[in-house]
Amino acid sequence: MIVVDDGSRDGTVRVAGSFEHACPRCACCVIPKTGQGLLRTARHDEAKGEWTLFSDADLSTPIEELEKLWTAAQEARAQVAIGSRALDRSLIGVHQPLFRESPARCSI
Repeated sequence: MIVVDDGSRDGTVRVAGSFEHACPRCACCVIPKTGQGLLRTARHDEAKGEWTLFSDADLSTPIEELEKLWTAAQEARAQVAIGSRALDRSLIGVHQPLFRESPARCSI
């Protein structure tokens, strides 16, 4: 597990740091807030294994949804799988608070 933090104030670094000391396969780094692209690629080269999962720590996409993504990727024999929240909104069982969903509906 590699945790990349870009300035959270919720104790993520402290919690991830405790895993880092207990588990040699865990790593935590802090980078300046520079945007999603750099954040998602930071330390990626250190990831080992057949697959890499990028997920926000706030679990804005519930980790339980991983099974659907994994199954679809395996069935399609895909090398890359990207989950998207851009779907028919009536299919969403549990909604995020309005302040989280509203920006996703806007396009620039």
